[in-house]
Amino acid sequence: MICKITSLEKRNFAVPLEVTNAGNLTYSSPLPHSVRVSVRGNSSLLGTLSEKDFRTFIDTGFYVEEGSYRVPIHLELSDNATMIEPLEVTISPEYLTIDFEKKVS
Repeated sequence: MICKITSLEKRNFAVPLEVTNAGNLTYSSPLPHSVRVSVRGNSSLLGTLSEKDFRTFIDTGFYVEEGSYRVPIHLELSDNATMIEPLEVTISPEYLTIDFEKKVS
């Protein structure tokens, strides 16, 4: 088991950050264009992955009052990525502190 863990390779991807905004507020803080997704797994299988196998997004629809919030970044894996075992996936940062204001139309 220890041999398997130490033989895992690590790769990093810069994945675009999407923002879903369904509420009456808008964000006024600058947001990063991408987040780092780190994956560890079998080196031969990691070669089949690209940044398109990951989707990172924040959902701002949950916030209804103006203010500053710690918003989690969500991660979705493609079917290709979910087929790889073992696969350890982490994102950085995991949260963003975002200031929200009322939308002006």
